[in-house]
Amino acid sequence: MEKLANRIADFFVLHRIVGIHMRDIYVFGAAITISYAICAAIALIVGLAFGVLFEVLLFFVSFTLLRTSAGGAHAEKFIVCAVISAGTILLSAVCIKFIPPMAYMPVIVFSSIFSLTVIFALAPFEHPNRPLTGTELTKFRKRSRLVVTGCVLISLSLYILDLAKFGTCLSLGNLAASVSTIAAFINKKIRRRKK
Repeated sequence: MEKLANRIADFFVLHRIVGIHMRDIYVFGAAITISYAICAAIALIVGLAFGVLFEVLLFFVSFTLLRTSAGGAHAEKFIVCAVISAGTILLSAVCIKFIPPMAYMPVIVFSSIFSLTVIFALAPFEHPNRPLTGTELTKFRKRSRLVVTGCVLISLSLYILDLAKFGTCLSLGNLAASVSTIAAFINKKIRRRKK
């Protein structure tokens, strides 16, 4: 995947679509885009296999919306990222399939409180390959807070409308994205201590 991302960025530079100074940003963007496309394919396969396609897609959409605005952990190798992503999607499908209806509300409440706390305290979390300017930090902070708050409100509304399973899916997506943000925060602290 890294080779493909480099080739895409090189194509843009070669055809003067972007300047050479932007190459690293385009490598990063291409890698993220490829990664999300692969994760979407994994979500489709897992959702179909477990018979919860719509629910897994709801999870994936809420996860992706929050993850792209809040930031989070990145694996150093693509295969590690793919395995973690597949495992996260598989775990979500298992949870969606087997969480009993009486547990929907506690899952929604816990996930909502956890996600709101993490996102308001830590987001956005920037990637070293793509540092954010002050303006971008403000923009992504507002966007991540809006996304998490919107998903929480939609999840609670779905519960009230007797569509709690779908609210649970959105909440689990927020929870997974928030855990990724915490993982990035911890990883950064560990790297600082090693210096």
